[in-house]
Amino acid sequence: MVGRHGDHKGRLVIIDLQGLSDTAKQVITALVSSEILRAASSRGQGLRPCFIVYEEGHTFAPAGQSAISLRIIRKVAAEGRKFGVGFAIVSQRPSKLDADVTSQCNTIIAMRLKNPDDQRFILRVSDMFSQADVNELPSLSTGEALVSGRSIPAPLLVRVGLKALVHGGQSPDVLDVWGHFDG
Repeated sequence: MVGRHGDHKGRLVIIDLQGLSDTAKQVITALVSSEILRAASSRGQGLRPCFIVYEEGHTFAPAGQSAISLRIIRKVAAEGRKFGVGFAIVSQRPSKLDADVTSQCNTIIAMRLKNPDDQRFILRVSDMFSQADVNELPSLSTGEALVSGRSIPAPLLVRVGLKALVHGGQSPDVLDVWGHFDG
């Protein structure tokens, strides 16, 4: 985003790693994360806040497995805050995430989770979620989430708005979509 006078107010950079092997994804993620943390911790520059989102986080910071990117993500999780580097780790299988990384998460946003291992994980990592809250996770509707964190006194049920994408995060009606094509 560029301000009125041409000064940079901030940028959004999306690195799409689809189609690459898990090893290649981990190497790129490790390099980018390392450079961001190095630049943020550089004494020569002022604080330049940054927020990293690791989508499909179990690929980059898996529990009980090695990954090229795991060490640097642990470092971002443990030390990034003091340099203005925040992070989010997103996974449909939270129980498969590294415990050292998830222990640094101050806020948990839990959408529909049916897997008992994932439900137990949510209960274990957040002292704010009760068993009753976790029992509600399988029945949440699309777009609903329970949010828990330091600044939230009790888990909060929220509804996430529709995506700006055409499909809105739901499976398209293929017959309807295909019906618009001739021949």
